[in-house]
Amino acid sequence: MIESTARLELVRSARKGDRGAFSRLVELYERLVFTLIVRIVRDEETARDLSQETFLKAYRKLRTLRKPEAFVSWLCSVARRTALDYVRRAGVEITGKENLIELESATTDPDPLDDTGDILRAGIERLSPRDRQLLTLAYFQEMSLAEVGEVLGIPERNVRVYVHRARKRLREQLRGYEDELLRQIG
Repeated sequence: MIESTARLELVRSARKGDRGAFSRLVELYERLVFTLIVRIVRDEETARDLSQETFLKAYRKLRTLRKPEAFVSWLCSVARRTALDYVRRAGVEITGKENLIELESATTDPDPLDDTGDILRAGIERLSPRDRQLLTLAYFQEMSLAEVGEVLGIPERNVRVYVHRARKRLREQLRGYEDELLRQIG
């Protein structure tokens, strides 16, 4: 795992036009971008295409990034806007689907949901797009509440409440499966 100071240097180098540094950033964050987008569009092939579009946009706009240390949240914002723009343009329905999406890892990193089983995955997939995004960013991507707020365009003071409510809704989705979940992690 590359440490945060090295990641910050990659961002600074990429901002100066170093394509190799940007390629490394793509390698580091492609799975995060894909996961965020697939949670919105709920289609793997579309998510792959939108992930590429996200990185193209990010590369073109990288010099506009004011704070290199905010790269991850900025990149997630670009990914989110790209996915939501697609949804608006295509008129895609993003709620109510019950089918599960198997996330394919674009890197060698394991999928954060693999160890928790199909029950948790199914519960998360039945949540609203915003709840899925909140939980993915806060827990699986381990972003701070400030970063989650920046990515989703929500004031930081409200993120804690929204995450709490999303967890409560997930708990409702998982009601009746407690014993099975405990066996899976146990």
